[in-house]
Amino acid sequence: MTPPKWSGPIGELMEAADPLPAGPVKMSMLEETIRIADSLRDADAGYRIRRAYIDVAHDCMRIDVYMVTFAWCLAVAEKEPARYSIPDLLNHYHGVLGWVGNFPHIPRADFEALFEDVLTKYRAHGLSLRVLYLKRRSVAIDFGDPAMAVEADGEFRKHRRPDGINPIEWEAGWQLQHDRFLGDEEAAVRTADAFFALSGRTGRRDAYLANLSLMPLLHVGRTADAAARFDVGAKPLKLGTGYGWDHADRLEYLAHTADPRRALREFAAQLPVALAQTDALTRFGFWRPAAALLARMEAEGVREVSLNVPERLSWYDPQGVYPLAVVSDWARWEASDIAGQFDRRNGNGYYRKWLEATSDAVFGGQPRPDRFSGGQ
Repeated sequence: MTPPKWSGPIGELMEAADPLPAGPVKMSMLEETIRIADSLRDADAGYRIRRAYIDVAHDCMRIDVYMVTFAWCLAVAEKEPARYSIPDLLNHYHGVLGWVGNFPHIPRADFEALFEDVLTKYRAHGLSLRVLYLKRRSVAIDFGDPAMAVEADGEFRKHRRPDGINPIEWEAGWQLQHDRFLGDEEAAVRTADAFFALSGRTGRRDAYLANLSLMPLLHVGRTADAAARFDVGAKPLKLGTGYGWDHADRLEYLAHTADPRRALREFAAQLPVALAQTDALTRFGFWRPAAALLARMEAEGVREVSLNVPERLSWYDPQGVYPLAVVSDWARWEASDIAGQFDRRNGNGYYRKWLEATSDAVFGGQPRPDRFSGGQ
């Protein structure tokens, strides 16, 4: 899409927002610019600013904003296809498809209806269906449905890759997660090894794949390689930029290695970002390993932890120092509550079993804090 030329107050705000990195400040500036465009009844500016807003919301993992803004833009583009590029927007439709399962109140039937709609649109515009089945395979994990994952994998492999896509670099993360979902840790390790053996890769996804490969490497006994990958995966998290799920793998890894100082430092850095996340599935992704890690730290004799938490939490203390047992109980409760929501939606016990399996693997049958016995 050709960058538009802006003028007046819209131009001033867009010129100021454009060089900013994705984050809360940029989102706020675009929201104000949208408000001005709508007040001026400038429909074209309203569309084009929202189109930029979609990209920023994606980078910030503001899934709620992303989905609503995308739907608005798609409705406008479908009314005026000669003016606004539908294929350009469809590059984001698969993002909506991949994230719709993150909310436990959205039933499977709604996902299936959305999937049929996006299939129809991709076919109508001659686009490869590969990415759609890639996302369907990923969403099968959200529904705890291995049969759905296997079926989607078969369809995924029938379709060509879009031009300019490096198959190993772009698809490796999803492949590794698929391997793990089906219980094949050795395949997950092979996927990660193939990625890191790729010559000419951009490096933009190195940290992501390094973190995703931590637990598979531990499972196959490559502890030294896992330790090296942990260092590769170190990257800062900033409030308002979204919680990357691969950070949860770092927590799970540290729960197994039982280095209290490093573990609690990582947890403290991740906590504010995870708490700010708007979708339940990402929060579960954080709380699942966090519950096991904090219980392990208790077992190691840690009694308190320094944290930066919002005042809205019932256990907030302005001194910022908390009994580890309080934080550990909260993590367990949050993870259990969210697991129950998704299991009711999906009609299975996948999330509850995953939560328990994470804790069992960390403790290896050894004693843990008594109040955790039997779950909650």
